[in-house]
Amino acid sequence: MKYLLALALLLAIGTNASGLVLDEKNITELGFNPIALSSNALPHCETLSFAPAPEYAEEGHDTLLRLHLNFIPVFEADANVSVYVNGDTAPMVTFYPKDRHPDTGYVSVILPPEQLTTPETTLQLCATPSASTEKMEIDAGTIGLYQQARFDENGSFATIVAGNDHPILGEEIPITVVLTNQGGESVFVDVDYRKYELEYVPLLKGETGFQATILPGQTHTITYRIKPLRSVSILLPPAILTYTNIFGETIVQESERAFLSVAAPEFNVKGAFLVPQNRVSLNESMAVEWVVQNEGIAPLTGIEARFFVRPEGTITPASAYLESLSPSDVESRTFTVSFSTPGVYELGCTLSPTEDPSLTASCQSVTIEAVEDGAGIALLFSILLLLIAVGVYAYIYILPTPLTKEEPPKRGRFHSL
Repeated sequence: MKYLLALALLLAIGTNASGLVLDEKNITELGFNPIALSSNALPHCETLSFAPAPEYAEEGHDTLLRLHLNFIPVFEADANVSVYVNGDTAPMVTFYPKDRHPDTGYVSVILPPEQLTTPETTLQLCATPSASTEKMEIDAGTIGLYQQARFDENGSFATIVAGNDHPILGEEIPITVVLTNQGGESVFVDVDYRKYELEYVPLLKGETGFQATILPGQTHTITYRIKPLRSVSILLPPAILTYTNIFGETIVQESERAFLSVAAPEFNVKGAFLVPQNRVSLNESMAVEWVVQNEGIAPLTGIEARFFVRPEGTITPASAYLESLSPSDVESRTFTVSFSTPGVYELGCTLSPTEDPSLTASCQSVTIEAVEDGAGIALLFSILLLLIAVGVYAYIYILPTPLTKEEPPKRGRFHSL
């Protein structure tokens, strides 16, 4: 065994592969006859038997079946090869053309220790063509015991939403990439998550990936932060792991993908205008104060207000921007309005968060009357004249005329008898 270990170590160094070959046999030596099927052929099975290596149940040791498969056409979808263990009626694994390594044409599967029997384990390999299969082959393969790096167990390579479980649009969201070597050998890896980056989920800050040698049992993590541009419910794009396996093949593996749900914020804001007077002369600028309050329970960021005058008037500035507004907070801005035509005008505004313009709110409007210079005095004078005329008319024609009181005749000192 020491000789085998030394030989395997030299082989691993010579081929620049990461791992150790502890035991390996060609499947043709174990009774397997290569399978070659042409079009319209029926499914065909071949059987082989092997004795598991003594150390197969030790931690960090993997019993691996590797098969070289040929499919014509290469991208045939339905043809497959199934592997049965010890006469089971359900296959342990089924391989399709898409499962082949793109460079070598091999597929591989770890045979779990609990499915191996001593002194002998039996495997049945069954090839099943489809109507479109021109040719398929199982022409080579090995069974061996190896020490290798592995990242195929649940949670070994995953992206995780590390922050709030229910983030709100506008929040920074931390995402953690976790990589754990569940195998028995170290390996140099390259991890990058930007290959499938989404335009509306841009990177805000953090690491963009890493290159490192991961030891057996070691976990490496990185964290980056994103800030979605709109409310979404999606599976985040996977991180991409690249490394070289024990057979010198380049392995590209996608991480488990995290589900991200970003809710639209509650947009409960109120805006109003404070005007010093409701009448202004033509072309006279009047200062107006605008106030806004967040009446919701969540902080808001990036609020834009657009002011308007109906019918047309001049308002300066025509908009305002608030970077943030905490619950119950009140902010104010001052602007000016002026009018060139007499009339009654409505002053109002619309509010929306820049991160989700579909959310809107309206301000409480206010009316302003624009009049010509002196029109107010003339109007007061006209009203005064009208009141005087009404008073005179009422005095002459409406009010009752007072009755004349007769005086009794005066009696003199003398009077006739």
